[in-house]
Amino acid sequence: MRKFSTSHASSDEAFEGSEPIEFAVDDDLFVAIPPTATQFAFFVASQSEHRPITEKMASIIDFFDALIADDAQRSVFRARLLDRDDKLSLEVVQEILEALMEDWMDRPTKSASV
Repeated sequence: MRKFSTSHASSDEAFEGSEPIEFAVDDDLFVAIPPTATQFAFFVASQSEHRPITEKMASIIDFFDALIADDAQRSVFRARLLDRDDKLSLEVVQEILEALMEDWMDRPTKSASV
């Protein structure tokens, strides 16, 4: 059997030098930590045109969930998504993810209007 070790692995930062970002959804405060390169690669691959839409949606939620730094904040996020009366939608989660990526990559994901 071949064995592998992660003890000497190099940094796995996707966006080197990026810092955690605080954001609010309504009155709930969250802190998102930058993804590792491995997490980001997994997320990008999960959005392939060859994947069913249900897998894509689930991977967006899973990826976002992994970025929330605190267990208590993560519980609030999950509870809000599962609450039928809460207005937190997948579209809002996508907006937040886009904003986080823009900040971590230090560039906008959409063209500025002229």
